[in-house]
Amino acid sequence: MNRAIRPRATCFVLLFGLFASTAGLPAADLSVNSLQLYTRGYLQNGTFLLDSRSKFDLSIGGGYKFGAKLSFGFDTTNADFSAVPSTSSATTMLQRVLLFNGAQISAKHVLGSNVDLAYFIGLNDVLASGSVFPDRYGTSSVGSSFGGYLSYPTPPTIEYDGIYRISGTGIRVSLPSEPTTFLVDAYLHTDAYLGTGVYAADVRAAINSEQFKVETFAGASFPHSPYGLYRAGLFFYYSPSDTGQFLTGIGLPYWSPDVAFSASQLYLLLEPRVRVNPVSVILTLFWHPAYYLEAPTNEGGAFDLNVRLQLGNEQTDRIAAGFDNLISLYSAGTNDFAYTVSPFLRMNTTGVIWDFKISALLLPFDPGSLFEAYIGIRTEF
Repeated sequence: MNRAIRPRATCFVLLFGLFASTAGLPAADLSVNSLQLYTRGYLQNGTFLLDSRSKFDLSIGGGYKFGAKLSFGFDTTNADFSAVPSTSSATTMLQRVLLFNGAQISAKHVLGSNVDLAYFIGLNDVLASGSVFPDRYGTSSVGSSFGGYLSYPTPPTIEYDGIYRISGTGIRVSLPSEPTTFLVDAYLHTDAYLGTGVYAADVRAAINSEQFKVETFAGASFPHSPYGLYRAGLFFYYSPSDTGQFLTGIGLPYWSPDVAFSASQLYLLLEPRVRVNPVSVILTLFWHPAYYLEAPTNEGGAFDLNVRLQLGNEQTDRIAAGFDNLISLYSAGTNDFAYTVSPFLRMNTTGVIWDFKISALLLPFDPGSLFEAYIGIRTEF
């Protein structure tokens, strides 16, 4: 029992040390960058069940030239929240503790230069998702709202977010320190997805402008297979007017030169958007890759087509509502597909975004799994 509780104690000690260390530094500023809470309700064998998960990021500012970030998460699938768990298995206990996702310490203008240096462990930057633009340039969000937990909630379904995410222990070199148009990030790190003894190098470049935004990356991991493992991707966003926007994400998350290339290895996201206030029509086409985060997905060649009809602008209006119409083709060249209709409501209150959604799986029809309900809360501080 004591061994099962140890991860909780570790998290407590880490948080206590964090607060204690910052309390003695007058210049240190502790803040919560983001907080996400999601709950899914569904029927299983006639019983209504709930799954919940959360994620939050803590940032520490130590003046103009120092910064740190800690990322935590909580994920549970029908975990027992009673004072005394119904089972003492390590799996059940681990479902009840705070999970450490990653940490980063950064220094700006190293040695008086225009270069930033960061040391990180665990999960780090997401590449080719478009998140670099609000994170580093301070723009509004331009990435696709399709994907993540609300689109792929059922384990072991993969929650796609960008084409690749840095994970491991390493350093990031960034320039310039305060980008306005162009930036470059270079990563040297261990490859946590492939295990110990494997090292990786990745380079990301981004260009930001009023009408278009481009993010691209390339990377490699060694040793792996006879010639190493490679990846590359591109995110492109074009907004010629308030009426129409277009984004695409295309890449190769996993390529080994000793394996024959096939189209199923590609990651492809296309999303044209048409807005004639107050109505928006957003068409999303997503081609699933055979490998994601350097692991097989068993979804290579699967295809999603989602049509969103929306009233209100989720970026500027307090309330936006509409319908998602999702057609999923599970394997290319087959008739194995699903059709789901999901009415949704999004409310933007001061600093908090509320998402409410009900999904109805109409095809294939099964009364026992027809409806699912979702509640999501996202905050930006």
